[in-house]
Amino acid sequence: MSGLVAVSRQHIRVFALYVFILIIVLVLAFFYVWEYTHVTELRYKQESANRDLAALKAKNRELRLRAMTADSLAKVEKEAAKLGLSAPDRGQVVVLSDPQIVGGDPTR
Repeated sequence: MSGLVAVSRQHIRVFALYVFILIIVLVLAFFYVWEYTHVTELRYKQESANRDLAALKAKNRELRLRAMTADSLAKVEKEAAKLGLSAPDRGQVVVLSDPQIVGGDPTR
């Protein structure tokens, strides 16, 4: 009977070793899958950020172009005409030549 018990204990040890190895393999597989999922998620976030950056760059170009065209005198005159504004008449504009009034250097 002791031979049977010895064999059973050896089978139990081998079984425990297999279970331990199986647990190690499953833990490693879990970490591999988790890491792969995390990397994939980061790639999606990076791609989304790249799309947002491209959209912002396009919007920046558009706004710069609009700012340059808004600065042109012809554009300003055209917008003023739409609003019913006109150039000032003679005498409506006062030119200040005194540097102290204008805020310039009085020693010049």
